Amino acid sequence: MSHKFLLFYIFSSISIPGIFGQSYAFNRTLDYLKSNDTNRSLSASKTAITTSAAITSTGKFSIILLPDTQYYTAEPQGTRGGSNAIFKRQVNWIVNNRATKNIVYVGHLGDCANNGDKYEVEWKRGDTAMKLLENANLTGLPEGIPYGVCVGNHDQSPNGDYSGTTTYYNKYFGTARFSGRSYYGGHYSTNNDNFYDLFSVGNIDFLVLYFEFNTSTTNFTGAGGPLDWGESVIKSYPKRNIIVISHYVLSSSASFTSQGLNIYKRFKIYPNFKLMFGGHVPDSAAEAMRASTSNGNTVYTVLSNYQGRIKGGNGLLRIYEFDPANNNVAVKTYSPYTGAYETDANSQFNMNVKLITNTGALSSNLTSNSESISVNKFPSNTSQSFFTIYPNPNSTRYIILSSNEEIKGKVTIEIFNVTGNLLLQKTFQGINKMFNLEHHLSPGSYLVVMKSERGKDERTLIVVK
Repeated sequence: MSHKFLLFYIFSSISIPGIFGQSYAFNRTLDYLKSNDTNRSLSASKTAITTSAAITSTGKFSIILLPDTQYYTAEPQGTRGGSNAIFKRQVNWIVNNRATKNIVYVGHLGDCANNGDKYEVEWKRGDTAMKLLENANLTGLPEGIPYGVCVGNHDQSPNGDYSGTTTYYNKYFGTARFSGRSYYGGHYSTNNDNFYDLFSVGNIDFLVLYFEFNTSTTNFTGAGGPLDWGESVIKSYPKRNIIVISHYVLSSSASFTSQGLNIYKRFKIYPNFKLMFGGHVPDSAAEAMRASTSNGNTVYTVLSNYQGRIKGGNGLLRIYEFDPANNNVAVKTYSPYTGAYETDANSQFNMNVKLITNTGALSSNLTSNSESISVNKFPSNTSQSFFTIYPNPNSTRYIILSSNEEIKGKVTIEIFNVTGNLLLQKTFQGINKMFNLEHHLSPGSYLVVMKSERGKDERTLIVVK
């Protein structure tokens, strides 16, 4: 007796024209993007996502990091001279320069608020600033710019207590906010204090792991703890470049903190571990960088925090411009509030980072600059396939994938666009013949791949107006 199984799945692909255009795809699954690794991440959310952006004609792209904003959001306003207007000026600059600097991701280094769960208004101020990144009209992107917010000690109550509460953090930057977003990967335990994001730039894939402020080595490194969880996520994505963001990982003397050292010692065996970032240090000289090499792989750990400056930071943020062709990351420190760069050696420097690049299923025939491809580059839809797509050509918002029999075990569905970018990857256990997918694909040709214990099958999907 067969039982019809319906899986509702929403995804979208929207291309923004121009050399700085970005292409985003939304899915709601744990992706094993361009990887043969089948390990599942422990305690990860069941819904994990991937987002991709196009490399510019120069091949460069940028990640922006926001250091501690606690004095910008603090109650009362004016604490240490800060105000939320400075915070909003920072984020407005990011939005306004998204295209020209090809900004693909934004990370907040923690201490979004100053008083943890004491004053909700501080979190409302942080929300007002950060939600500008989500504005499709301002950014020109359907989901806005992908971003994450780290939990710092001032986001916890009591201050610095990992076992305390992060009620307002999870109210304003928890799973409810991010779980529907294409770049959100999953979280540890029952809240969003430790989580990860996934995004791609052309054929360069990233995994960004966030760890909350935690000075308890026993809790952080213990069996089944956050570090175990983080390692399980890394094992699931062996071809993604790993960035770790945690609030306090490096001192102003460039020495690892206990949490930073524990992270580095555990993850240094993974050749895709590339960068680690933190803030927290409150003095005015809170800038440092260290390069740590193990088995030929160099990991750069960087401290940047400006809350000890005038006006609670004076609007300073960090720009990381990646130049994969030259294995370089150019680091700059800039204040949208004053319009000035800091150019001393601690504020402006370069890091020699060799990123892992991946070859997608179609990249042997396609390039990132391809605008179209003839359908005969895709497989023909023959009766020998073990799944079919209909209606196809498709002029509706729905497609149905139908298998000729029940498939047990792990099943993975992938959809590629004509430039070879993986737009969707969904993995689940067992199907019972039918998937009903809602989509918002632009007119064009797409490759749909199904992988299971029965093997691999590929179908062409044609979307028409």
